Amino acid sequence: MFYEEEIFENLQYEAKTFEDYRFSDCVFRNCGVYETEFRHCTFRHCTFENCTVLNNRFQFTNAADNRFHDCSLVGIAWNEITEENQILLPFSSFEDCTLKYNLFVNFKMRKSRFENCDLTGSSFQGCDLRESSFRRAVLEQTDFQQNNLTGADFRDAAGYGISLENNKLKKAKFSFPEAVRLLTASGIIVE
Repeated sequence: MFYEEEIFENLQYEAKTFEDYRFSDCVFRNCGVYETEFRHCTFRHCTFENCTVLNNRFQFTNAADNRFHDCSLVGIAWNEITEENQILLPFSSFEDCTLKYNLFVNFKMRKSRFENCDLTGSSFQGCDLRESSFRRAVLEQTDFQQNNLTGADFRDAAGYGISLENNKLKKAKFSFPEAVRLLTASGIIVE
């Protein structure tokens, strides 16, 4: 099944399996997909608005350059929905999204925007996040390991505990008093 420039609204799916579906330049509005499996599917240049995607599985599925606005995306391992050596990321932007328990591994995500997003419990491992913006993001229990965060903007973000030893943070921007968490994460006691 191939869909191009289609608009899908108010769809709800739970515990379904989708196989061999391709979506290009489509818009999804007010949709919910829960505990569903996608096999051999493709999502390219799609826009998701006010959608909920919860604990889905992806097998041989890829995505590129998709935009998310006001969405709740829970439990997504983004590296599972991208082809090896793919130049385009599965996503191009997140605006005002909830991205709880998401996994980002080895992505070149320079200048990504996570502004006003809730990234609670998510993990960034080995990513190039230079000049990315996490302004006003919620970063409780978010793990940053071996990332390049040079020039990243964490002003007005809350709850972060970023290791100074395991990440490159040159010229990264932080707000006081939240920046004290950097010292605490490094084992320094601030009284």
